[in-house]
Order: sequence, then C-alpha cells, then structure tokens
Amino acid sequence: MAVNQGTSMRGNEEVWFVKLKPTLFRGQHDADTADDRWTMQMDKIFKTLRCNDTDKVTLAVFKLEEEAEYWSRMVKRKWDRRTTRKTWDDFLEEFNTKFIPEWVKDKRKAEFMDPLQE
Repeated sequence: MAVNQGTSMRGNEEVWFVKLKPTLFRGQHDADTADDRWTMQMDKIFKTLRCNDTDKVTLAVFKLEEEAEYWSRMVKRKWDRRTTRKTWDDFLEEFNTKFIPEWVKDKRKAEFMDPLQE
C-alpha cells in the first residue's frame, strides 16, 4: 500500500499501521521462517511510518496473540521494574531470546561466517 506523498503520518501511526495490515504473531516456534518474516515486516512498516522506538514497541505488541501476547505481558512487567526506557532493539533481543531457538541462532551465525555454505 503506497502512502500519499502529501499525507502526514505523524500522530496517526496507529491508523496507518492498521491500514498496512501487519500479520499477527502467536508465538509458535517456526524460527526459520515466521519469526524472521514477522520482525522483518514490522521493521519495514516502522520505517515507512517513521516510528520512534516507543511507538515501535507499542504497535508490535498490538499484533501479538496467544503465547506471544502472554510473553509480552511478562516482559512489560520486567521492564516496568527498571527505570531506563526500552527500545525496539531491546524488544527484538527479548523476542529472539524467547522465540528463536539456540540451534537456529548457531545456524545463522555459521551461515553469516561462511556465505558460500549451502
């Protein structure tokens, strides 16, 4: 969906976010595909909307359901006990720790280190 050049998105991020129809993430472990696709889609939308870190986390949590929504509530409680502001990168770190198994991280690291590997 293209955004009209003359239309301002500032202050209407939630409306534009819904119009862009981001997918839901329920928390199933399909680490090779779904988790990456979901976070990549979120990043793409956030760049389009020029969201700040706070908006990114708020909007992403809106698209979590089931296990993922429960997880996000636990993370929020943990974050509420801290005084530092949390960023989208902090969210992604928590997300990847929860939903991407170690073996997948190891596989990705090996692929990154050896780009010729199949």
